[in-house]
Amino acid sequence: MKIITFDAFNRMSGRDMDRVVQFLNREIDAFSDTEGAILKSVQYAIKDRAGLGGYVFEMFDGTETVGVAVVNRTGMQEYMPDNILVYLAIKSNEQRKGFGRQLLAYALEHCEGEVMLHISEDNPSRGFFQKVGFRTQYQEMYLERS
Repeated sequence: MKIITFDAFNRMSGRDMDRVVQFLNREIDAFSDTEGAILKSVQYAIKDRAGLGGYVFEMFDGTETVGVAVVNRTGMQEYMPDNILVYLAIKSNEQRKGFGRQLLAYALEHCEGEVMLHISEDNPSRGFFQKVGFRTQYQEMYLERS
């Protein structure tokens, strides 16, 4: 396995970006954001969009993408974690082989400070994140405005 880190210094090509966004859109499936939202998060991470940046980690088996993680810096370290793990996805036929744990460990090694994530209560990945040390600290509430 090989993992490539993309950020403000190791730039993604348009082709790289398309591949990553399509992979996340396909593999996250029922829990996915829109393709546009995924693209914005990736652009923020590599500083193609205004913000503090972050990282995109792409895991390969040969030339095939088997996993992607996207981390955005929050800039709120005094009152929120420094980073948010926006996406972590492993190719569906490669799950339960340790790739998620390996990719997450790699991502966490490269992020300074605390890391949070948002995950719905019915997402089956909750157990995975709890096993690797994430815990529920706060309950989120949203006020949606039309």
